[in-house]
Parts: sequence; C-alpha cells; structure tokens
Amino acid sequence: MLRILVSGHIPAGIDSGDHERWWIDSPQALQQHGPTLRDLLSQKITEFEQLLDREAFKQRLSNGAPLPGDGSREAALAVLLADEGPSVELDNVLGRLHDPGSTFTRWANMHAAGQRDGAGGHPSRTEAGSS
Repeated sequence: MLRILVSGHIPAGIDSGDHERWWIDSPQALQQHGPTLRDLLSQKITEFEQLLDREAFKQRLSNGAPLPGDGSREAALAVLLADEGPSVELDNVLGRLHDPGSTFTRWANMHAAGQRDGAGGHPSRTEAGSS
C-alpha cells in the first residue's frame, strides 16, 4: 500500500478520509489515480523546492508569505538569522517565541555567537576554539 503525507485538497478516490494521508492500495487504484497523484506530488515538490534558496525562504518568512506545510515560521526564521550571527532582528524573533529559557533559544543564541566568532556555533567547536 502506498501512503503519502500531504496537506491541502485531496481528489476523490485518493482521500484517506482524514485529509492527512493518501493511499493507493491496489494495482487498479494505481492505474486509475497514479497520474493524478504524480501531478499533485510534483506540485508539492515545486512548492518546497523554492524554499531551498535561503534568501528567498527568509524573505517569505519575514514578509508573512504563504508557505507549504506546518511549523513555526518564527523558529524557521530564527534558524536562518542565527546562521548570520547575532542581530537585533534575531533577538526580536526569539522574543516573539515567548520562551527565553528554552533549549531552542539557547541554541539559537549560541549558534549566532559562534557565527560571529567563526566557530560555527557548535559546542565542541566553540570549546575547542577556547582552549
């Protein structure tokens, strides 16, 4: 049985009923719905592929543009900003997460500091660089 996680509208005949998965469970269903499923997956891949350009992804996150999938826009933006080093913008984004003591916030700040110091923010590299 072919199962694929998706989001959005699911055409009749492929809908699993919970709108979170598609499945095709027979050769006949594959013949009947395979081309539609292939086209829908191709569209999804195109949506996500655009996000591989870090600057384009950062712009979409910053501007509130629609994104495929679920997840925290603020956390994704914080990761991209942390890669650029400490900044007021990163501080603002982390502040909007309302969780200053979280593991993620500590990681983002440490990673940003590592980028500034040239250590890449990885604890072992930071410690190795200070000895």
